Amino acid sequence: LQHAAASSTPHEKWLPLLGLLTGMRLAEMVYLQPRDLVQVRDDWTLDIRTDLEFGDDEDKERPIKNANSRRVVALHGFLVECGFVKWMQEQKGEFIFPRYHRVADPADQAQKDMGRVMRALGIHRPHVAVFHSLRHNAKDWLRQVVSERTADIQCGHVPQSVGGRYGFLTLQPNEISEIALARLPNEVDFSAYLDPNPKLRV
Repeated sequence: LQHAAASSTPHEKWLPLLGLLTGMRLAEMVYLQPRDLVQVRDDWTLDIRTDLEFGDDEDKERPIKNANSRRVVALHGFLVECGFVKWMQEQKGEFIFPRYHRVADPADQAQKDMGRVMRALGIHRPHVAVFHSLRHNAKDWLRQVVSERTADIQCGHVPQSVGGRYGFLTLQPNEISEIALARLPNEVDFSAYLDPNPKLRV
């Protein structure tokens, strides 16, 4: 994460941190729009249940893997502390990562970019140490700090037990707060993201 935190490009800086602390798929993150940032009581979320909006043009269906992927994603408080939420609030374009919407397949380009960065750092191993591994790491961490059911809903998975599928399958305010206030993964050093003078360019 230290390399990502030092990057001057938004996609290299924020995608790894967002993946690790939300469990979102890279293909979900590249389609985030500024309006997807929604406050729920004292906490922040990304609401990816809606279609994509393009001003006066017709809305387009959000590329989503399956029905469970249309969800509310809780943001950990560190994403406020390190400036991600403020940065996202300041974005004025249609997408917060516009770089990927200059090509035909935004998700594929993002995978290539993140793979290139990981190979340059010597941490990429096919099928083992890839960007998607962050989603698995996030799920493992979430299981330690919230209930299995809450972790499933956060990541867009169907709860495994019959009982777990009862009730709301959208995160409720108390569950959002649990994730927002959860202890960070012990084995990860997040301090590089607390640089008081981040330098970002589009």
